[in-house]
Parts: sequence; C-alpha cells; structure tokens
Amino acid sequence: MDAGKRFDPSGRWARFGAILLISTAGGILFTLIGLPAPWISGPLVAATIAVLAGLDTEVPRPVMLITWLVLGVSMGGGITPETIARLPSWPASLIILTLTVGAVMAAVSLFLRGAMGWDKSTSLYASAPGALSQVMLMAMESSADSRKVAVSQTLRVFVLVALLPGIVALLGAGPMALPAPPAMPLARLLGEVAAMMAVGSLTGWAAQKLKMPGGLMLGAMIGSSVLHATGLIRAQVPLPILIPAMILLGMMVGLRFRGTTIAELRRMALASLGAFGIALAVSLAGAVLVRMVTGLPLPQILLAFAPGGLEALVMLSLMLDLDPAYVVAHHLFRWMLLATTLPLLARRMGID
Repeated sequence: MDAGKRFDPSGRWARFGAILLISTAGGILFTLIGLPAPWISGPLVAATIAVLAGLDTEVPRPVMLITWLVLGVSMGGGITPETIARLPSWPASLIILTLTVGAVMAAVSLFLRGAMGWDKSTSLYASAPGALSQVMLMAMESSADSRKVAVSQTLRVFVLVALLPGIVALLGAGPMALPAPPAMPLARLLGEVAAMMAVGSLTGWAAQKLKMPGGLMLGAMIGSSVLHATGLIRAQVPLPILIPAMILLGMMVGLRFRGTTIAELRRMALASLGAFGIALAVSLAGAVLVRMVTGLPLPQILLAFAPGGLEALVMLSLMLDLDPAYVVAHHLFRWMLLATTLPLLARRMGID
C-alpha cells in the first residue's frame, strides 16, 4: 500500500471503520454465547475472517498507541496490596509454579522448533503459558510470526477454559457469586483513572526509550502496578474504556492474517494443539507435586497452575467455590514472572 492510499481518508479510514465494526460484532457475539475472553477472541476471529475474505486495512498509529497504553494500565490494576501480602503464604507452591512455567516453555519450544519447524522467536512467544495480551503485543513488535503466536495462544485459552470448569466440577468444586466491586465516588474514579493514564504514559515512554519489547504496554503496566501495589490507586480502568481497547487488540492480531491460506491455518492449529497438550501435561504434573507437598485441594491447584490466560482464568477462579486469593495470586505471580522475564529472555536469545 503506497503513502497516498495509506493516508487517504476516503479509503483507509473507511476500511478501518468497517473492520472495527466487524470486530465489535465478533466481540458481542462471543459474549452472548459465553465463549472465553470474548472481547479479545471474538474480534480476533471476526477480523481474521474479514481479511481472509479480502478486506485489507491497517490500524492508525495513534489508535494503536492508545490501545497499548490502556491495556498496560489495566493489567497493572490486578496487583493489589492484598495480593502482594498473600504471596509469602505459599512459598513451596510459588517455587514449584516458577519451575513449572520454565518447564512448560522449554518443552513447548522444543516441540515447536524441533517437530514443527517454527523459528525460535515464534516458538518462544507461543510457549508462554499466560499473559495473553502482553505476549501477543510483544510478538507483534518482534520478528516472530504473530499469526502462529495468535493461533497458539488463542486456541490454548479456548480449549483450557472450555475444559477446566468441567474438570474442577468433577473434583468437587461448585459455583459461587462474583464479589461486588468496591464503591467509589465518580469524581475519585475519574481522578484515579487520569492519574493511572498519566503515570502509565510516562513509564511507557521510558520503556520505549529503553527499547523493551512491547515497551509502551509493559511500561504502562509497571507504572500502574506500582500505583496499585502501594495502595495509592484503587480504581480499575472502566469497562467503557477497556472493552474498546480489547476489541482493538483482537482486531490488530486478526489483521496479521492477511495473505494466510486455510491450509496454513490448519497447520498452525495442529501444531498449537500439540503444544497445548504438552503444556497441560507439564502443568498437571506441577499441580500434583504441589498437592503432595502442601495438601491443598487439587481443583484449586489445577486452576492456579492451568497454562493460560490471566484474563479468562482469573475471572473463572472467582466464579468457583475455591480460594480465589490463592488462584488469583498464582496467576498474577506467573503473569509478573512472564512480563518481566520474557523481554530479558528475548534479548538474551537475540530476538528483536
């Protein structure tokens, strides 16, 4: 696409508006039928179908930057003083989780590179068992084939969230109601959201200057995490702001499938299913080891050790009759582990 077409309002913006509407419809549909992570996966699937059908467009850079900022600030809001305080309560479990994450990534990367012929960059990001949004953005800014990473990560979340409720129900877990969010005056909410965005913009800019993978989002996440972990900020990014950002993230990943054939998608899906099976087997082994060491309920450990995405499984943990603090703390711990070590690991491996 040449510069004239790229900045032609009657062409570029019309196509962008069209795929945004299609992606939003995908998110609404996935929400109505109860699929996991619907505001990411629905737009991803809808945008992928649109580009495979021939709709060719791109996301304006200002829209892209705002999306990364909002998502980074939002993810940082998951780290609260209460979560930090509970982390030292489960040292053996957290140590085994750390080892399990490393074993999952090593085993899946070995499979994808050795058996499926994927390159090291793509295999690294596809092997990450969690931090879905962060991993996708890091892959998009690297030399990885983000189409393969998207298929692998999205399929993992779909299968995992589809299977886990039935498994933990068989093991004795039951439903529970979601807790009500803390009440907050509108003026304070708006003030805290503005503060999060301001700090996130500053730390995101700093991370970009340091050339960190996914710098804007990672930096915004770090700034927001500090604000929430210290108790200075209690507010979360409001849904009217967060949902459009998630739609845009799914849409941006879907746009990466331009030029992909159905046969290529089939091959990616087969490789991704194999990777998921390996990740699940290693995670189950880690969960059983924690059960033997701590005596904690196996359903609770399975949900905490499940190799998948923070967005879907943290919500699921709050809807089951388990210890939500344990499950949330372990998923947040793994998310922090991946968010901080993946950029360093990528740099060490020479991945740009």
